[in-house]
Amino acid sequence: MNTSGNKQLSLVNTVSKSLKKNNLSLKLSGNSQWNQMPFFNGTQKDLSRSFSTYQLLGLSAVPIKWLDLDVGLQYEYTRRESKQMPAIDNSLWSVDIKSALYLPKDFRISFNITQRLIEGFGADLQKPFIINGTAEKRVFKRKNGMIGIMLVDMLKQNISPVRQYTTLGYQDRITNRKSRFVQLQFLWEPQIWTASKYKTEVRKGDGAFK
Repeated sequence: MNTSGNKQLSLVNTVSKSLKKNNLSLKLSGNSQWNQMPFFNGTQKDLSRSFSTYQLLGLSAVPIKWLDLDVGLQYEYTRRESKQMPAIDNSLWSVDIKSALYLPKDFRISFNITQRLIEGFGADLQKPFIINGTAEKRVFKRKNGMIGIMLVDMLKQNISPVRQYTTLGYQDRITNRKSRFVQLQFLWEPQIWTASKYKTEVRKGDGAFK
């Protein structure tokens, strides 16, 4: 059975500012969506309304030549309701810190720390704390090889709930809890393509600036 009344409104936002003098950039990006969809439950007409938004505020900086730093603040919110289903909402706050240290002797150490605050799901999913780390060393005369070790999800807390809505309810699922692992890495690039003359102040594979 067909019925009219579908409505959708989407908004995409991006604002950024770069300060080359301080090697710093700030960016706010995200999207929001409003939906209205009529449906029938048997012979009874109902109306489903939903709203969702995602916003990310990011800061990238190179405060000193041997240090890269990225900080992100993320917010997500979803709400859905209908005449026969009370309002259901959930939200996520996330703070993410990424850093890379370029050390002598072609060593590089990087880490990624994330703290999430999740509301609207089970109590055991509220505050996951995720730690990842990598140690690398450039090898060979041309420094076109890399050996390293990577540790992912040191505390085994990198779980993400996913909510799937149905006509009269919803179903929650979570990612695999067995997410911690260690990985040995080896990379070799026998051919390195040269950069354009319009290159920007970004790092090469060995950590130096182009």
